Amino acid sequence: MTVGQLKQLLEDKKDEQEVRLMIQPTYPLEHAVDGVWQWEYDEASDPDDFFPAGRANSVLYLLEGEQKGYGTRRAWDFGEYI
Repeated sequence: MTVGQLKQLLEDKKDEQEVRLMIQPTYPLEHAVDGVWQWEYDEASDPDDFFPAGRANSVLYLLEGEQKGYGTRRAWDFGEYI
């Protein structure tokens, strides 16, 4: 997913709506989103960094925060996808 695709999914949501991250469809958990981090990979300056094949040179990560509770498998059935 790109930032543009994420913006498109969020365009009709209210600015004050809480955002959580739901992970693990087979055992769903809800987590707060604590922030973002953008990794700009540059082999010349980061020769020892792990960089698997197929990953873009720039990746924006959503940072997982505190676990807030248990999720629901239905999220993957009825979620909005690009």
